[in-house]
Amino acid sequence: MNGQRDMVRSWFGLSPHKIPIAGRAGSIAVLSFTEAYGAFSKIAPEDSVNETCARIMIRMDRYRPITKAGKVKCPALIQICNQDEPVRAENIDKAIKKMDPHSEAGNYAIGHFDIYTGDNFEQAIADQLEFFRKHLIPE
Repeated sequence: MNGQRDMVRSWFGLSPHKIPIAGRAGSIAVLSFTEAYGAFSKIAPEDSVNETCARIMIRMDRYRPITKAGKVKCPALIQICNQDEPVRAENIDKAIKKMDPHSEAGNYAIGHFDIYTGDNFEQAIADQLEFFRKHLIPE
């Protein structure tokens, strides 16, 4: 409903109808699961505005990069947060098997936003650097 409202407003040159990017579970927002609001608030810059044009939700159901995994023809590192509410880790594992055989998965026993801060962030970056060293630096 919010997406359609925003889209129609755009046809008439009216200001966008906006919704929060992150909200509490059950609220109207792009990300509205248990940890979304608190975690987003921690990682967003102080001056950021927690809103986006609602029309983004019209096509959100089509944003499924996992469906294109079989087209990946080079080594890729997929970092999986196993306690991620909106993304099921088992679906990602299936997709990785369709990718380049040199692709790798990094599994982390954390939630969706936890990989962006603190020790979890440091570990994720270390794993990325190791992956790049392994695949991009000639022996």
